[in-house]
Amino acid sequence: ELLLTVAECSSVKLWLEETGYFLADGSQRVLMCHADENSCRTIHLQEELKTLCQDEGRKVTFVDRYLNKAFGKDRCPCLTHLVKGDIPYLAIGPNDVDTRIHDTNESIELRNIPISARQFTAVLACLI
Repeated sequence: ELLLTVAECSSVKLWLEETGYFLADGSQRVLMCHADENSCRTIHLQEELKTLCQDEGRKVTFVDRYLNKAFGKDRCPCLTHLVKGDIPYLAIGPNDVDTRIHDTNESIELRNIPISARQFTAVLACLI
């Protein structure tokens, strides 16, 4: 069964959204909610993501909010039923201002794929 109850998700350490956001100049806006400033794991993760961007000469900004959903936050099953409490939430990935998610000619900027892969690897390493 793929269906889990909310109680069965109590061991979740991080909610990860695959839809990140890069601006046209290549800088990244990382969405992160419930980032506990006292948590070594959260602080380490933010530093890792920042370093990866800086290594490529990219600026990075952390924003305390969820990803805007096509139908609104209150109608997104992920945000309304799973992402609750104080479990950190992170949105990273290769999307950019011209991606046109779920629209005709949806696309992503190829230059954002390598850094997104490195960031995903860093997230997994932080969870171990």
